[in-house]
Amino acid sequence: MKLPLVIATITTLLWGAAGEQTNAPILSPEARQALEDGLARFRQGKFEEAKNSFMKVTTQFPNYANGWINLGSTEYRLNQLDDAEKHLRKAVHLDPDLTQAWLTLGIIAYQKGDMDAGLAALSQAVYLEPDNAHAHMYLGVLARKRGWFDAAEEELRKAVEL
Repeated sequence: MKLPLVIATITTLLWGAAGEQTNAPILSPEARQALEDGLARFRQGKFEEAKNSFMKVTTQFPNYANGWINLGSTEYRLNQLDDAEKHLRKAVHLDPDLTQAWLTLGIIAYQKGDMDAGLAALSQAVYLEPDNAHAHMYLGVLARKRGWFDAAEEELRKAVEL
């Protein structure tokens, strides 16, 4: 398993259901059950089933940013990068303070070879959550790819210290 996938999985499990958006809708019992089922399937590695559950949530509650984060993170695990990017962008459109969405968008941009978009997304993740070691690590990796060695060293040092 690639390191970015491992880190994205860990951070999704930690952030996917946490950090409720401030203007989050009250989910119906059916949507809440679909969300819980999706999270359980995700943890079990049943990503197609998780995706189906999260799609139910986003269909019923299209303004629920965490539904889009979970859907996008699951699609990322399925290597459906275009769909993941689209759905994570929907999440940050609804709530621009979602560090996890920015972090995963940065990783996707890096994997697609779009260093500028990756640097922008990861910089936003670091801005929102300065103590996020994963965001500093990926920002350091991208800075290194850009040839910004001093910045890369600083970000990677921060990641290790955290």
